[in-house]
Amino acid sequence: MKNLGVALNRTGSVDEAIEIVEESVEIFRHLNDRAAEGSSLVTLGSITSEAGRLDEAYSAFSRAIDVYLGIGDRVDATKAWDLREAVFRRGGGPPETQ
Repeated sequence: MKNLGVALNRTGSVDEAIEIVEESVEIFRHLNDRAAEGSSLVTLGSITSEAGRLDEAYSAFSRAIDVYLGIGDRVDATKAWDLREAVFRRGGGPPETQ
């Protein structure tokens, strides 16, 4: 499903892409596949960032960081951190920074 979301995003169907990727996050969460959940959250963050929905992107990357740290994956947590920081520099962030 995550790949379908990426494909939809590339064709300009951003809202549908976001919906599909959000579904994949939920499916992986219910399956307790934390690595795939984190990967889907990074994809969600990337799509929302590209769409200019920076606060949503910041949130998705933050959630990915939490998931990755929860499974001890510091490498992917660091990658998600870098992506979140790029969004923050563009003006996205948690509500208290607005």
